[in-house]
Amino acid sequence: MDRGRVLVLIGCVLALIGMALPWVTIGGQSDGLPKITANGFDGAGILVFVAAILMLALLTLPYASKTGSSALDRPVSYLALTAVGVVGLVLEAATLVNQGHFGFPDSALGLWISAAGLAIAGWGVGELLSGDRRHA
Repeated sequence: MDRGRVLVLIGCVLALIGMALPWVTIGGQSDGLPKITANGFDGAGILVFVAAILMLALLTLPYASKTGSSALDRPVSYLALTAVGVVGLVLEAATLVNQGHFGFPDSALGLWISAAGLAIAGWGVGELLSGDRRHA
């Protein structure tokens, strides 16, 4: 597996870990309100999950075939899926900003981990698009 695909793998795993962690935390401080949290499966954040799962599936396709290659395992496929994940992340972040609930890493850890995962996956896609075939 070349360096770009390893970066995509690491980024997708990070993005999936971030999905389960809180993307927003409301209340629970000194205001006396109960603490309410929501993770990445609420709203447009689900696109991050779908994109990460599909990229992991693309990574495994060559290993599932007899020839060791797949027509779908192309840099442009990874680019399209990364774009879908970024759109989902931006839409969800914009929704949280409009509602006044956007938080920094102390109250929205999952959002930031998923963003970092997509950034790493994007770095890997850049490696794939540039044709860099160095092995990790």
